[in-house]
Amino acid sequence: MLDRIKHNFPDLNPTESVPEEFYNKLMNIVEIFVGKDQMLQRLGKIDKKRITLISHNGSGFHNWIVLKNAKKLSQCPLVTAREILSLPLPNSFTDEYLQKKWNSNYLQNINFICSYQHEKSSLAAWGNSSNLPMNLRKITDINIAKYTEDNWESLRHEWEPYAKRDTLCLGACLIKYNKVMKEVVFQNISNNLTAPSLSLKEYSKSKKDKTEVNSELKKIKCTHLMAFDANGLYASAMSDLDSESGRPFLPEENKESVKLFNKQKFRRRTAILKVWFEYPTNMFFQPIPAKDKITFTNKEEIVKADGRIIRILDGIVYEENFKTPPYRDYILILRDLRNKYKREEINDEEKEFDCTPPKSTRLTPSHLGSFVLSHSKKIMNNFIRVIDGFYKPEIYFTDTDSLYISFSNWDKLNEAGLVSENDYCKGKNDYGDGGIIFGLYLEPNVKYNIILASDGILKEKKTFKGYSNDKIAVEDYIRLASEHDVTNEFTKPWGKSFTNE
Repeated sequence: MLDRIKHNFPDLNPTESVPEEFYNKLMNIVEIFVGKDQMLQRLGKIDKKRITLISHNGSGFHNWIVLKNAKKLSQCPLVTAREILSLPLPNSFTDEYLQKKWNSNYLQNINFICSYQHEKSSLAAWGNSSNLPMNLRKITDINIAKYTEDNWESLRHEWEPYAKRDTLCLGACLIKYNKVMKEVVFQNISNNLTAPSLSLKEYSKSKKDKTEVNSELKKIKCTHLMAFDANGLYASAMSDLDSESGRPFLPEENKESVKLFNKQKFRRRTAILKVWFEYPTNMFFQPIPAKDKITFTNKEEIVKADGRIIRILDGIVYEENFKTPPYRDYILILRDLRNKYKREEINDEEKEFDCTPPKSTRLTPSHLGSFVLSHSKKIMNNFIRVIDGFYKPEIYFTDTDSLYISFSNWDKLNEAGLVSENDYCKGKNDYGDGGIIFGLYLEPNVKYNIILASDGILKEKKTFKGYSNDKIAVEDYIRLASEHDVTNEFTKPWGKSFTNE
């Protein structure tokens, strides 16, 4: 289709439309099926044993046709953490003549797959980035919610062109995508369920020099993810300096404190306050997890994200600790607890030492855990604020000290002075100059990533806290994603013996 357009209209620019006569011919090719099993009956007359049907974001909602016919499934759908990847369906409406022609009453096999597993963007965005002619791109200014079971037939003249245009747009995007993939890895979307599987399959099986494959992969322009990892998040909350005990927050302080908070005029002291607050209604990503409108959280972060403090209910204030907030002392608590119960052997005799700190040691407040969490969240919110992550869908995944965000945000973070390999409260890309092209995130500490480095080399990064990376394979992650158990036996460095040897 696109080759014909290019051949017939060589001077056509991406911002122009194909001529109306040619556009109408394309629209007439697209078929709309209304009624039970109409599409399956139509496909059953095509002389092909195997047919692949591709939808965009099909795992989310488009595969209702197959799900409705779930009782007809003879094979299990392929389901992973990336949702439904493949739905195979034997077509019971296969033409009898074709069944005999194919021998033994063979039923046509239809496989539903999803192009969203290759291109993680909306169909409208995909059409725009593919530089399709303007009248082959998705129609976006239409309210599909107005079409209901009661009025769809009378309004068919409105929704039918929209549905056909969607199909044309997806078809044109797939043609362009397949053309590039065939040039690079000699395969297409029909042979591979996901983009990483497509590239890895050719990379592992190709007899070509791997350096040549890497150079081709290097040319692929796509948005990679990076794991922007904060440096020394907890270490930056540690110090050996003194701090004092707290006092209750007084009701008469409420009015003035709320006023100062909302003007972002923060005093140089630390406090734990229970507040009533609200966020803007258009916020996409909250800086700190909240439950309704009342929670314990970092009040400065609320107003920095354009929220508002309504009232301070109660709390504890540390008045004179502007030199060092109390959360810096929590490392000393751990040290003291360890020393208090530490037992050492000297000359085969066990002795207990009294490591009670002297009177000059700082008084330890009782809210250190909250302060440490508040400090770490504050640092992470600095990164989110720079990339406007509170109001835009920029964050794909997050754990305690990392944000999985687009590589395109690197320059913003760098210009804000938040990038460093070693400095506390700054961050770095956990995967060097590489970007994530495939990720499987089962738990915060159970992750599998495929990394495409700047030199075109593909690497895999496995994270499984409490388990040996040498023992776990990619198949184990897939099994876990499918809710199956994974077991393994580790080589023991010791063994029981009942001999004197």
